Amino acid sequence: MSVSEGKMEFAADIQSIWDLKEDVFGNKVSHVFVKSKLFMIYQIDDADVNNSLRVYISEHEDSKGIDKRYSYIRHFYFNAKGLLASSPNLNAMKYRIAKTVEDCLKDEELSKESAEQTFKNLINFIEEEYAKATKNRFYYLLPHFVAVPALFLVCLILMENRAPDNEWWIIFTSFLAASLGGFMSVLKNASKLNFYEYSQKRKYVFLGGERLLLSFVAAAIAFIVLKSGAILSLASFKSYWQVMLILVVAGFSETLVPSILQKMEARVSGKKEDS
Repeated sequence: MSVSEGKMEFAADIQSIWDLKEDVFGNKVSHVFVKSKLFMIYQIDDADVNNSLRVYISEHEDSKGIDKRYSYIRHFYFNAKGLLASSPNLNAMKYRIAKTVEDCLKDEELSKESAEQTFKNLINFIEEEYAKATKNRFYYLLPHFVAVPALFLVCLILMENRAPDNEWWIIFTSFLAASLGGFMSVLKNASKLNFYEYSQKRKYVFLGGERLLLSFVAAAIAFIVLKSGAILSLASFKSYWQVMLILVVAGFSETLVPSILQKMEARVSGKKEDS
């Protein structure tokens, strides 16, 4: 947050918004990005991201120059706000927009041309960041994009020889089930991940491959547990599809197999299990 310090006296309406945490329109102020003598840039509680970022210019007589400069950037400012909903790095983009508005309003020599160029650069930056995040998300999902169709094709080839005692059929259908569960998991969690952390694309491919490997390992352990009859017996299942469902769940969940292993560890070591 940018706040002017020192002995500067803020305009009465600016100070009132700061003290009451409520703007002149009755909106609750949830965060202040910039507090200056004659203007504020803040955020209100609003479900609409584009409407939450606000600029308020004081009614003080000295704010005429700021009003004029704001008229230069108003159109571009609203265009930049319109991109916030699609931005995967929302908070950082809000700060960047607020800082750009602050710089323009403080620049007494600001012209329409320079204001337009400043916001064009900002909008291009936001669009480039969104494109970068989209590409990184694709690379994160790439191992599953490759593994699921490949395993499905292999299972189709082995379809004529499918049988409960056909080891290759069992192995590849188990891997397919695990990869389907893992794919659902990464799709579900992709929107929550930070795709700005690494600049190299291969790191996201590695992370996606690591999650796929985790699905395979979890499904393999779950299959061994089922075959052993330690917790559930395969005889209790009426079809192999029910076994595959367990493997899908094992590939999807990152906690199912560890919890089973903890129970088995307690049973083998004779320790009392936690409730």
